[in-house]
Amino acid sequence: MDFVKLSRQGNIGVVSVERPPINAIDSQLYREMQATFEGINREDAVHAVVLKSQGPMFMAGNDLQELTSLEPGDALAYAQMVNDSVASVYECRAPVVGAVQGPALGAGLAYAACCDVLVAAQEASFGIPEIRVGIVGAGCHLARLVPQGVLRYMAYTGKAISARHMQRYGAVHKIVPAAELQEAALGVAAEFLEQSPLALRFWKEALNLGEDIRLKEKYATESLYTKRLVAAGHFQEALAAFLEKRKPNFD
Repeated sequence: MDFVKLSRQGNIGVVSVERPPINAIDSQLYREMQATFEGINREDAVHAVVLKSQGPMFMAGNDLQELTSLEPGDALAYAQMVNDSVASVYECRAPVVGAVQGPALGAGLAYAACCDVLVAAQEASFGIPEIRVGIVGAGCHLARLVPQGVLRYMAYTGKAISARHMQRYGAVHKIVPAAELQEAALGVAAEFLEQSPLALRFWKEALNLGEDIRLKEKYATESLYTKRLVAAGHFQEALAAFLEKRKPNFD
């Protein structure tokens, strides 16, 4: 794989994302993430997972250049690919510790929100800037991390908030200096290894079922609203304005 690598430290699987310069997520990265996490589910020796990335950002969300070439008729199929990929982290049978070293935005936030526990660097931040490019998405994932009032402010403004701010809501387990991030995430994963691996799997399955068995359905619903924005031309104008660094014109 080009952008997603899986290594092992004992019974901990370490998934590392690297697509310079900012880990923008294109179709290939989405597919590699899904294949990696689905592969982990077939490995009995992996009892916990750390998800991390290289570079200044955790993940920057969708590759906007790829979206400019997306045909309206392909919007739902693209959204389904994103949904399946992000859900593969949530549905990973081993608990996943997210190590967030920089901004986690859009689909990058969705991946982070699907982790079981988050450890963040002091510089980390979280946001869903989708509204700025005419997209509805990742709100259901952010809802796992923050209260509704915070979610709606972030969704309506596209603004990100700091890891320290997120920690107030219990979304982030621990904040450490960037140099200590990977070790801290591995330390949390190592705590999981003290338990029965079968009990970990059963706990995760039970908690996922008890929390929300409709997460994928909710994301699919958000995608239907993006399709309507595409049909109205607002997606195209918002995306073009964002890339051209100008104010959009929705008249």
